[in-house]
Amino acid sequence: MRLARPPIKPGPPLPRAGLTLLEVIISLAIFLFSMVALLHLMSQSGQQALEGSFQTEATFRCQSKLAEVMHGAVPMSSSGWTAFAEAPDWSWEVDCQSGEFANLNNVQVGVRRKKPDGSYFEVRLSQMMVAPAQRGSTLVSPANSSSSGGN
Repeated sequence: MRLARPPIKPGPPLPRAGLTLLEVIISLAIFLFSMVALLHLMSQSGQQALEGSFQTEATFRCQSKLAEVMHGAVPMSSSGWTAFAEAPDWSWEVDCQSGEFANLNNVQVGVRRKKPDGSYFEVRLSQMMVAPAQRGSTLVSPANSSSSGGN
């Protein structure tokens, strides 16, 4: 004996149980566009971080080389690009020009490094300074050091 099925009544449509193919394709397109945008932002932030790191290191190297010139460890004369001994990726140059007054020079120190794209990242600092040979030293006793004993 077969049981008869009850007749299906026409009524309101039943809720859908899944997504259509069009909805899946649109959601994938939105997801992929957002991933492309995020990857681009990550790439830019990496480049900016590298640029900031170069800026900091180049400034420290410029200040160090300017101090060496000021104290006479590096000659106060113009020179071409020279690699740092401890960091061959970085190079420096000194540009020294006479100022308005005798023994006062405008010294400009430049530091640069080649970036991964082939261009150069460069920082320059300049300072007016007296030549170290003209400045004198507190370590050298005066030529006329006669002591007067006021008796």
